[in-house]
Amino acid sequence: MLGIIIIAASLSSLSLLFSHASAIPVKRAVSGPVINADFPDPSIIKIQDTWYAFATQPNFNGNIHIQVASSKDFSAWTV
Repeated sequence: MLGIIIIAASLSSLSLLFSHASAIPVKRAVSGPVINADFPDPSIIKIQDTWYAFATQPNFNGNIHIQVASSKDFSAWTV
């Protein structure tokens, strides 16, 4: 019986922990698209002081087109 009470108390504590964590509001610094292009599923890497984003997309003739975008501040991007 004591084991059931300990488990119930542990579950109650966990539910309080998770309900409190989900109540914390998160604000996004940027709203809307940052890269204004068809740039699906980018991979992002930082080299020294420049961010690079890579995305692949098939062309009309079936070839794969690799797009590269770069940014110094992670906000303004050049494709």
